Amino acid sequence: MIANLKLYFDVCCSKKLPRELLEFFKTDYPGLATRHHSEDWDAATADPVWLEALVEEGWMPVTCDQGKDKKTESLPLICKNKKLTHIVFSSTLLRKGATAQKNAIINVWEQIFFLDKYPAGTQVKLGERGGGDGEPPKYVLIPKLISN
Repeated sequence: MIANLKLYFDVCCSKKLPRELLEFFKTDYPGLATRHHSEDWDAATADPVWLEALVEEGWMPVTCDQGKDKKTESLPLICKNKKLTHIVFSSTLLRKGATAQKNAIINVWEQIFFLDKYPAGTQVKLGERGGGDGEPPKYVLIPKLISN
């Protein structure tokens, strides 16, 4: 179990997300740390550069980047190679925006502390199941091993 969770939100995530989550959880989880990419890096900083810093400092990336841009090295593949387990928002949560993303993280909060049980570098997709016919969605974490 992860003792002191450190979540690092990629530039593609809302800047308010880490602040709001820290505010919500800080009393019950005093070891929690959250940061946004923009606090440390320029938006144009290459993924391998800032991800290397996360490895050294023990952060877990949270991103909307599913690695579909074929013009650049895939963030999920970089994380795999650097042995950084990371959370990726599903396409649905990406479209729904910051409030839905915050609600999803809150709903799977306790599960996040156990992501260290997976091999280092595992991509964990955060998405939703159900939610039709007026029912609220159920949020799920789905581990995925990235292939080269």
